[in-house]
Amino acid sequence: MERMPAMAHVSDLRKRQAEILNSLKRGPVLLSSKTHTSAVLVSTQQWNKIVDRLEELEDTVDALMAELALATGKDELVDWEEAEADIG
Repeated sequence: MERMPAMAHVSDLRKRQAEILNSLKRGPVLLSSKTHTSAVLVSTQQWNKIVDRLEELEDTVDALMAELALATGKDELVDWEEAEADIG
């Protein structure tokens, strides 16, 4: 399990911008405003990892949904050579 993200108050961004941005190397930073968390800062590298992982998971879900459809008879196998011949 991940450690608790660092926290900073939104107003600290002006005073401690370099320090807060540098802490992104260790993980996300939660920005708070008064009594609640208002945003999460992540590094661009972490963001890209998150997006890549999300895309992988979406592809996995699509593949599993297709397998389920085939297994339950809710989808048909497509003969791609025949389908391409019909198009061309």
